[in-house]
Amino acid sequence: QKGGNMREVFRRFCVGLQKIEEIFKKHNHG
Repeated sequence: QKGGNMREVFRRFCVGLQKIEEIFKKHNHG
């Protein structure tokens, strides 16, 4: 269960990075 929790946290972390990257790209183009 603990390992699965870490996996979920890691997945959310990756999704968060992708969103931040998208925001940075929009700001750079603007």
